[in-house]
Amino acid sequence: PDRVASHFGISGRADGFMPREVFLALMTLTASVLPAALWWLQVGSARRGRVRIPHAAHWLAPPQRSRTLAYLAWHAAAFSAGLATFMVFVHWRVVLAHADEGAAPRLAPWPFFIGLGVFLVFTLAWALALQRRFRDPARAQP
Repeated sequence: PDRVASHFGISGRADGFMPREVFLALMTLTASVLPAALWWLQVGSARRGRVRIPHAAHWLAPPQRSRTLAYLAWHAAAFSAGLATFMVFVHWRVVLAHADEGAAPRLAPWPFFIGLGVFLVFTLAWALALQRRFRDPARAQP
């Protein structure tokens, strides 16, 4: 449609709209540019030594530095891919909300909340993996 529902209340009823072109541009940005920018910022910060990890002095010392930076780049890419996947999922759910052309757009809330829950579990696992990887060097495995 020319006017796309872009915000939905807790019941799934549309309560915010925008022109289709604006919606598509926003979804493209949030599903591609935002994850890419987050990855780039994380990797750039790590390469400049602006890393906040436990026991950073050990993990950024010359013997471990290249492996640490490679892991951080991979870890940032994993989060960016998860974020992009979630944003594509959100876009897909909004498209489905508009599937019945004769009815007002309605977002099925439970599939959305399940997807959000999956993304939150992924984010928690991502953060825990980072903490585990950079735990006390005396107990860490390469």
